[in-house]
Amino acid sequence: MRRLALLLVSLLVAGLAALPLSGCASADEVYNRGQELELAGRLDEAFDYYARALTREPGMQKARGRLRVVGRTLVEGHLARAAGAAAPPTAADAWLDADDVARRAAEAGESLDLPVSFVVDRDAALDAAARWLADEAEGAVDAGRWSDALAHREHAARYGPAPDVAARLEGAALDAYMGWAEEDRAAGRYRAAYDHLAGALGILSPSDPRAADMAARQSAIEEEGALRAVPLPLAEDGDRPPLGTPRDFARDVDDALADAHWERPPVFIRTPDVDEVAREIRRARRAPDYDRLTDVAAFTRTFGGDFAVVTRLTAFRRTATERDRDSVSVPLRRGGTARYLRIEEEVTLRAEATVTAVRAADAQAACRETASADFSRRVIRGEYAGRVADLDLPSRDRDLFDEDARDDAEVEAALDLADRFAASVAERAYGCLTAQVR
Repeated sequence: MRRLALLLVSLLVAGLAALPLSGCASADEVYNRGQELELAGRLDEAFDYYARALTREPGMQKARGRLRVVGRTLVEGHLARAAGAAAPPTAADAWLDADDVARRAAEAGESLDLPVSFVVDRDAALDAAARWLADEAEGAVDAGRWSDALAHREHAARYGPAPDVAARLEGAALDAYMGWAEEDRAAGRYRAAYDHLAGALGILSPSDPRAADMAARQSAIEEEGALRAVPLPLAEDGDRPPLGTPRDFARDVDDALADAHWERPPVFIRTPDVDEVAREIRRARRAPDYDRLTDVAAFTRTFGGDFAVVTRLTAFRRTATERDRDSVSVPLRRGGTARYLRIEEEVTLRAEATVTAVRAADAQAACRETASADFSRRVIRGEYAGRVADLDLPSRDRDLFDEDARDDAEVEAALDLADRFAASVAERAYGCLTAQVR
């Protein structure tokens, strides 16, 4: 039992020793923590604590002495790792670790008296690692290991490759992106092929003659993999619109979609002119029956479409939350005074819809999403128990009892909501369609 108690105490002490010191610890406390860590063999951590102690008290010679001893030990260990490394990158990493120790010591105001040839030997090791990785990247390209070639280039960046080596690595990366893109294109993986060419374009400057060729290849791949989507007019769910829906809301949403979204589809999505869709609906004297996906699919095929976008308004809500109310005293036109209420409300409009992508080939829903949007604004209205015409209202409050003005404000709010709602519908539709691209 006594052994167990001693073990628990030892573990507790060890745990406390591992905890970082707060910013208010004294230089001596930080130095003592470094001593504990050095005795435990955790030299890199001890080195940091000695450096912290010097930050708090630059004249602390015992901390400076231990920083120097531990720093030299760390550097020697890293250089020994470099000498025994099996591959140039492993050796280069060890050299970088040694360089990092020397840098941290310098920041603490201490020089570690490195070997005279340290900088030359370090740079030679880094150059050897970068050249080795360039060889590996080129070999990976020859073997069709595209991701390995790109990984080797990214790894080599750590070593600051010389211009000629950087050019070799860049060439290998470009060849890897090109080869990978052609491989995916041949397999019908158009989106992946497009993205690989985007990676190549990210390497080249816009003025590089090869950039135009890459962009042309991208365009060709996009055209091969493009999906043609036919957006249908917004419909109310059921025989009538949700209660409270403004009369022209569906039309306003369709207008916003046509003007701001359907004419600017994302990569791989093509949409017809929405006016042509409207003309075809008028010619047929009816929109396709959204409850019959076969009808929707048949209509879509008349435009050569792969998918239809069916949007159904499922909810429209208006809520008003009172934020403030004031009682205002004004004169009556025939003498005397009266009081009316000036009520400030936050009015929120919310619309919701289902957005479905219907495959024209088999009249099945490829995906179904929910679109929604809110729009809020502060409005002020007036309440008066008598005849408003009897009140001699100040100019700022004359519209508070004007129903036409309130209706205009509601219409304006509904238009703002239509714009936001259209953006949500388009986002859901395009996200759904883009997921169908191979």
